Amino acid sequence: MNLIRISTRIFPDKGGPAKQAFLLSQYSAKNLINTMNIASLPKSLDKAQRTKINSNFQIYYLPFHAPEDDAPFITKFFFFLKFSVFSFMKILKIRKKHNIDIIHAHSPIPSGYIAYICFKLFHIPYVFTMHGLDYPNSLFLNTEINLTLKNARKTIVVSQMILNYLKTNFALNNIVWIPNGIDLRKYYSVSDLAEKEKIIRKLDIAQKLSKDNFIISYIGYMFFKQKVRGMINFLNAFSLFLDELSSSVDKNKIKLIFIGDGPFSPLLKNRIKNSRHQDSILFMGKRKDVEDFLAISDLCALTSYIEGNPNVILEAMASKVPCIGSDVGDIKFMIENTGFIVEPGNIEQIKQKILHYFELSKKERKTLGEEAYNKVKTHFSMERIIKRLLAVYEDPYQLNRSNK
Repeated sequence: MNLIRISTRIFPDKGGPAKQAFLLSQYSAKNLINTMNIASLPKSLDKAQRTKINSNFQIYYLPFHAPEDDAPFITKFFFFLKFSVFSFMKILKIRKKHNIDIIHAHSPIPSGYIAYICFKLFHIPYVFTMHGLDYPNSLFLNTEINLTLKNARKTIVVSQMILNYLKTNFALNNIVWIPNGIDLRKYYSVSDLAEKEKIIRKLDIAQKLSKDNFIISYIGYMFFKQKVRGMINFLNAFSLFLDELSSSVDKNKIKLIFIGDGPFSPLLKNRIKNSRHQDSILFMGKRKDVEDFLAISDLCALTSYIEGNPNVILEAMASKVPCIGSDVGDIKFMIENTGFIVEPGNIEQIKQKILHYFELSKKERKTLGEEAYNKVKTHFSMERIIKRLLAVYEDPYQLNRSNK
């Protein structure tokens, strides 16, 4: 089977959809699907090129970068036009060498529109994955639904929230829920304090952390103000938690680490600077070694106001780290009884959940971490997700029989 995957970004570019596009292609290739990806150039690269990952997986980078989330509308509009034209031209070139069976397009726009045009012109069936509902305005969202979704052989949604929204408001019968998956091989948990100390040295933060620290990690992009508001809420709750601890507890051994960056990061940095507990809070910025930070963490937090099916929750659970998450998107479904759910913005509730977990015995914490790992292994492992996706690809009604 020959598959074209269209996504505005792909790993190592930032974002959950970019990471998922790469993982899905990687696992599709393992299942002998010839996977050709079209994506804009990651910021870490400066030259458009064809990158061959393996014999069944290659990426065709377009000669420009995707705009930032806070870029002006006119910048995003010109990117929309460039990406559409360059992607379509690339598909024409690929079709000269390969008989394309199916196209898999990922939101955001304009990937779905390109797949729709190819379907109309060349009768190539397509699958569309909707990663979120955060479109520039209702016009773009409605166009995506009425054009892209309604003509797709299958529309995949990664979130139960999106599924419920589409079923409630639109007459669509081609929707299937397939959540984000995770490559469990990448994540791990330290087995003892000696290993924890070794990882801390590897991360070059031995001056700030020690092996006997109780560590809470908060990992997230800071490209939306609502997400940073959630981080600030957690920071405030953390301060109240420290204030409430008895004098017998060494508060200096309790650390909160923020990992991530973005245009709204100064809001968080300023709050950390003015915090009465700033010596207990670390701002690490953007890091490429998130799995190592999770490995040494005792707890992971994501108390945002907006989320879909966040990868960081899966990553923490795969590292046997219980999570505190706000009741938005699919977080409640993901965590269930392996962690803690709070109302968005409820600082007192967040404080109580931190305190509750801190007061658990080591055995109880370990049990909760094991339950988190088993949950993600059973429901969100990439092996499980790819089986469901392959069933969509291999449906005989979706193959491009007319081109064969």
